Amino acid sequence: MATSQEKVHHLEDYKAKTYTEESIQDVGKASPRDMGKAAIIIAILSVVLLVIFFFGLNQNLAGLTKQVAKLSSLEGEVARIDETVTAVDARMTELEKLPQKTRNMMIDQSLDELSNRLNYMSGYLGDEESSDKLYQAMQLLKQVQAGLDQ
Repeated sequence: MATSQEKVHHLEDYKAKTYTEESIQDVGKASPRDMGKAAIIIAILSVVLLVIFFFGLNQNLAGLTKQVAKLSSLEGEVARIDETVTAVDARMTELEKLPQKTRNMMIDQSLDELSNRLNYMSGYLGDEESSDKLYQAMQLLKQVQAGLDQ
């Protein structure tokens, strides 16, 4: 079995070494370059990117604000259109009733004509009983006419 040797160094070995100026410069050359410049460049680039994103978002919000303003102006137009549609619906309802109204007007005129004829005939009849019956018929015609007007 092979035994492994421990690599132990004494502290005095390190204390005894003296470092010269050349050896210190050699250590600086071997180490990576100074990262301060890279950090400054990265910081500047990040600030530039933040400014670009800020102005881009600001323009998007300005455009969105304009669109919302346009939509709010359209809201009034939609309300006017809704009122117009309601008025047109009311007119259409009246137009749908027009044939019935026309028929009622014709019937009303015919009943009025009948009533006038009965009134005329009642004047020629000498019989009071017949005149009363014609008067009752005229009253019934007037009731029918009143029902048509409603």
